[in-house]
Amino acid sequence: MRKTAFVLGVCMIVALLGARTATGAGFEVAEKGVRGLGSAYAGQAASGEDASTVWFNPAAMKKITGFQVVAGAQLLSAYGDWKDRGSMGWGLGLAGLTPTALSGDDGGDPGGITFLPNLYFVAPITPDISAGFGINVPFGLKTEYDDGWQGRYNALTSELEVVNFMFTGAYQLHDWISVGAGFDAMYAKAHLTNAVDFGTIAISQMGASAISAGFVPQMHDGEADVESDGDWGFGYHLGILLEPADDWRIGVAFHSKVYIKLEGDADFTVPASAAALTASGAFTDTDASARVTLPEQVSISLYHDIDEQWTILGDVTWTNWSRFRELRIKFDNPVQPDTVVDEDWNDVFRYSIGAIYRMDDAWTFRAGVAYDESPIPRNNRTARIPTNDRIWLTFGVGYKVDDNITIDASYLHVFISDGKLSDTASTGQQLTGTFEGGADVFGLSLTLNF
Repeated sequence: MRKTAFVLGVCMIVALLGARTATGAGFEVAEKGVRGLGSAYAGQAASGEDASTVWFNPAAMKKITGFQVVAGAQLLSAYGDWKDRGSMGWGLGLAGLTPTALSGDDGGDPGGITFLPNLYFVAPITPDISAGFGINVPFGLKTEYDDGWQGRYNALTSELEVVNFMFTGAYQLHDWISVGAGFDAMYAKAHLTNAVDFGTIAISQMGASAISAGFVPQMHDGEADVESDGDWGFGYHLGILLEPADDWRIGVAFHSKVYIKLEGDADFTVPASAAALTASGAFTDTDASARVTLPEQVSISLYHDIDEQWTILGDVTWTNWSRFRELRIKFDNPVQPDTVVDEDWNDVFRYSIGAIYRMDDAWTFRAGVAYDESPIPRNNRTARIPTNDRIWLTFGVGYKVDDNITIDASYLHVFISDGKLSDTASTGQQLTGTFEGGADVFGLSLTLNF
């Protein structure tokens, strides 16, 4: 038990200090377990293969005998490329502001390498009752562009980090039916930045006097920086596991919405030439807040043993992304208007199928494929989250060292459809073009049984 406590303590520290975020369909982070990653998370609400079922379906904890700890991590390498298709900003003409091409470069690669840890623990309490605990990263996003890129007025840094702490229980009602429930405590932080075109703002507010003072659009940039403190939200998840035959399992899991109010600071960097624009009190540092509702999810999974070596898996997961109607930042400064971006996202499905092959008592191989719909309508796609529909191709291998230790490794390649966007900044610049990209995920986990 000392060894168990040590592993739990170390992994909790790693999860808290190392948790970062990843881009995905919407801003869900699907990578919540290494073993399931190898089969594209097909059948995860029904399999109960390891303690990660604390998240995927707590009812399946009854499939785990004895005490089990799973400590894992994934490295996600995301990459992207911006292709301009006629982006327009403001220039200076004889009559004042006039449309002209947006200056700037392609912004570099907005992706990067992300560390995604997870930790799960399951313990039997009685023959019919099990308890579990887990830490993972269920939602998040991160995109970061070079300062001088074309879309700087739309987005520079966009980051959301969510760490979830889970406490779960399962009860076996009958030989063929188990139920489970869990409590979720989610800790979230966010950071958003973008450039501000004070040249355009000055001319639109002051007219000819701003032109006489030397203001030129796209030549007097400042910056808006909004960063939240850590805030908490709470939810729950439920599950049921049916075993109508020895070789069939059916799992259904539900995750509730989680409401979080993010509060923090808004800092404005105003060039000295535009200092007069702060005379009214606008563009001065202030407190700020935003509301985030993390959506419900429902998963239905099938698990079928063909024989002692082969298992086939299937899953359909629905996410209620239509809750994300807008991104609104409210400022405590009464003369600073809210920043509002219409989102109007759609509900989506992820479909996955997979297979498990047990070569012998030591070696297990997995493979899977998934189609992950993007919730973002084309007309509402933004530079902060430019992703599109995704296809996953996954592989995994597990090696059982002995009865107490198993090592799993998995790999996922994500093919992302090109994302066309036409994104209008608050000062009227129109970013028009296409994002191309993809991602690779490498996972490694250690399972300990006691």
